[in-house]
Amino acid sequence: MLIDALKSRGLTYAVMVDDVQGHIHRESSKTRRVRRELRRKPAGSIVGTYASSADIVSWLNELAKTSSRVTLHSYGKSVEGRDMTLVKICNSTGTTKPIVFIEAGTHAREWIGHATALWIIDQLATSADADVARLLDAADWYIVPVANPDGYEYTHSTDRFWRKNRSKNNGSACRGVDLHRNWDSQWMKVGASGRPCDEIYAGPSAFSEPETKALRDVIVAAKANVKAYFALHSYSQAWLTSWGYTGQAPPDLDPLLDVAKKGADALMAVYGTHYDVGPGAVILYAASGCSNDWVKEKAAIKYSYSLELRDTGDYGFLLPSSQIEPTAIETWEGIKTAAKLILGIE
Repeated sequence: MLIDALKSRGLTYAVMVDDVQGHIHRESSKTRRVRRELRRKPAGSIVGTYASSADIVSWLNELAKTSSRVTLHSYGKSVEGRDMTLVKICNSTGTTKPIVFIEAGTHAREWIGHATALWIIDQLATSADADVARLLDAADWYIVPVANPDGYEYTHSTDRFWRKNRSKNNGSACRGVDLHRNWDSQWMKVGASGRPCDEIYAGPSAFSEPETKALRDVIVAAKANVKAYFALHSYSQAWLTSWGYTGQAPPDLDPLLDVAKKGADALMAVYGTHYDVGPGAVILYAASGCSNDWVKEKAAIKYSYSLELRDTGDYGFLLPSSQIEPTAIETWEGIKTAAKLILGIE
């Protein structure tokens, strides 16, 4: 019916996924099978899967018991009362070091971000690789793998394409606020909506949501030592610098681009995956109220980026689980390269 309508109007089109619902069903079946297997396997089995919220919590708790590098911190409660967890990975205590901060899972349906963050956590927590040792000697790593736990749970239980959190909106039957439009960085200036039923609804005010307020407070408390911030999203294959809300460049764009380009080159060297590099408003689309812009604009953390992971639309948010490992490996190579440049260890 849709194709007939497009043809009748002389519009060109391309079919990216023949059967979206069928793909969701196959991936959901695979996820349920993995969950059953996890009950019979050690905790490390979660890495490389699209794990449920409960499985992520269990795995992180076990990891904190078995790795002396890992400590878990509940930094607040979501709208529905779920703990929001900050994972700190350090090779020593009592020494003040620079911090590299990674945020993932703000948009619930972008499962590859959650999975990549978990893969990076596992590498930092368990790897004996010399590169990892150098990075841990140089910095502490703060990682939030599920910044929107209610929305993520909802994508597993009810609506695979859900994006927002699960707030109830006054005067509307539509639920949820887009947390990546809710930060106090040119809030509601562009690429955001004041209508609760829209996917990019920015909320009634900046930081109206417990999820963004709590993460803001974590960043503010640590900002004196945070040297780099990476927000993981999908999809587009883009390494985004500031600003997202205007094409006007920040005064320090050149060093931001230099690090981003070298990170994207390292990422591409693994499997040949190409990433566009540049300000979000220039190479993707304009959007305000985003975390990475707030981190740079308000928290004054120079190197703040948003990475849009695989792919470029063939599968979109339904990236097959077979692509988790290669996506995580290449993303980690890019982030490692950027972190080394920022920390001055290479």
